Amino acid sequence: MAGIINYIWEHKLIERPTTTEGKSVRIISCGKYCKDKGLYTDARIRIGEEILTGCVRIHDSDHKECMEHDNVILNVATISNDKNSLFNGCRTPLLKIKIPEEMKKEFDCATQQTGNLLCRESINGISTLEQHAYMSRLLVERMEEKGIGIKKTLHECGGRWNDTLFRTLVRSLGFGIQSNAFTLLANIIDIRALEKHRDNLLQLEAILLGQAGLLERKSIPYYYQAIADKERYYDEITREFRFLKNKFDLQILDHNIWNGNYTPHVRIARVAKLFHMERLEISRMLQCESNTEYYRLLDCTLEGYWSNHICIGGTETSGNGGMSKRHLDIIIINAIIPIIYMWGKLHGKERECNKAEEMLHRINSEENRIVRQWKDHGAKIECAADSQAILQLDKRYCRMHRCSECRFAYYHIRERLHANG
Repeated sequence: MAGIINYIWEHKLIERPTTTEGKSVRIISCGKYCKDKGLYTDARIRIGEEILTGCVRIHDSDHKECMEHDNVILNVATISNDKNSLFNGCRTPLLKIKIPEEMKKEFDCATQQTGNLLCRESINGISTLEQHAYMSRLLVERMEEKGIGIKKTLHECGGRWNDTLFRTLVRSLGFGIQSNAFTLLANIIDIRALEKHRDNLLQLEAILLGQAGLLERKSIPYYYQAIADKERYYDEITREFRFLKNKFDLQILDHNIWNGNYTPHVRIARVAKLFHMERLEISRMLQCESNTEYYRLLDCTLEGYWSNHICIGGTETSGNGGMSKRHLDIIIINAIIPIIYMWGKLHGKERECNKAEEMLHRINSEENRIVRQWKDHGAKIECAADSQAILQLDKRYCRMHRCSECRFAYYHIRERLHANG
């Protein structure tokens, strides 16, 4: 793995580079790195008034000898290399870089996944402008990555956008804790069966709750089972599901995937209600022009049994009104915005792509452990666009120790180098 001296050369972080003979150096092109030889080939530099093209040898170890090479136009080494007088008698110009020893160790440990991240402790020193510039790039990465997932789902749904929207929305209802379970449910739901019974809410609930494995008696807590057995709703919905299961040969999930959490019933009932009201249509999503319109479209007050229950057989609650704004925001961020963005991209509608991004700037930033950690260290996270960018940074760079590709790490190294002269 290339070390910090390679990183400094490739990113042109050497402040006022000068050879040991006092000639100024300007890097026009750093060249292409050849690891086996420790050379950057096809490099183009200006030394003094002369422009040279050839190889640049990087000396990242005190034990690497200075070997003459017909096409080497510059040797680059750390100050510590000079202790062994490796360059005595070497006719090739030499550029020496001062790199603090602790900084080299920090870089090696971070990029080799044996140490802490480079930038988190110093992010407070990065200007707001530089932070937002990089987060804008991360946001595009995030949206493109989610777009790939939408495109895959669209293919699985035979190019049907309404089906793609439905499956994507169901997956988003996991809210982190039950993401895997809702993803499994989204993958097996028979949308054709739902469409044929759209006008009957009880049958929609039967299909969705039944395929989730939540109508099986053993899925009900033992202390609620006797109550459920006496309830008219449970009797009706189980009879409906038995009929529909045989009619459409429906798959059923193991109820244990819900890990004893019985609140998914209410979220699944909301999906049934929204489908019943014909609100999960791509055309309706595209017509909305403001976040408020999306809140109205995606929210609904539950009726009948689910208006005051959180699970089958459970004691009655004070009522299940509309969904909280926080949960609606999560659905919009993780389902609606990616759908709109990818629809716009695939149809060449830049307006929809821009609308999707603008929506993120109008939603409050997400609140979770990762976002809080970055905020505590000084990251300027002001809206969902920022929090999505930070989540992309954490997932695709920090956890994978891709510090050498991170812009925040670049700012951190740049400032450390300049501070040390």
